[in-house]
Amino acid sequence: MARNVWTLDNTTAVVGTLVITLAFLISGTELPRPRGLVPEESEVAEVLGQMLVGLWGPIGFWFMVLGVFIGFWDTVLSDQDGFGRLFANGMRILLRPLRLKGRWADDQFLQRVYVIGLLTVVPILLYLTFGKPVGLLKLAGAIESAHIPVLAGLILYLNHRVLPADLCPSRLTFAATALAGIFFALFAMVYLYQLIALAG
Repeated sequence: MARNVWTLDNTTAVVGTLVITLAFLISGTELPRPRGLVPEESEVAEVLGQMLVGLWGPIGFWFMVLGVFIGFWDTVLSDQDGFGRLFANGMRILLRPLRLKGRWADDQFLQRVYVIGLLTVVPILLYLTFGKPVGLLKLAGAIESAHIPVLAGLILYLNHRVLPADLCPSRLTFAATALAGIFFALFAMVYLYQLIALAG
């Protein structure tokens, strides 16, 4: 039963993300391209908002701004909650041999430390130091692409060595995850090559 729930949950997430990505690609081809619009990095929301002005009037612009704000805010909250829990639990497991007690053995305290420090203060300092939030997003995307193959490999290894047989992924799922890891590894290598070529 648990395996079926996990499979349904992950399948829904992957298919939903695919549909949304394809919708953005189709919309970008059908709407901005015929008008010759190529928004600059930080002006995508503004350009799309101006397009909606032609359809819905001034309310269309603010509808787009609100949609972008909600999308980014949702991402921030989900990342802070998910990564905060992940890092806190992982740190507690890593520090278990030290037999720490008190706050450093408490998941909630560790989660707050990560949310406030690593996921809030550090990004603000990076932005104030380097600026250009779009550039930081590109760098974050490159880092994420580079760590996805490592994460996929570790997950496949742990699934094979730790999970009970009735919870192990099917061969098709195993192969699909491995292919995804290889794809992102190649993507990260190409990106790294481009950075080296530009620096040279």
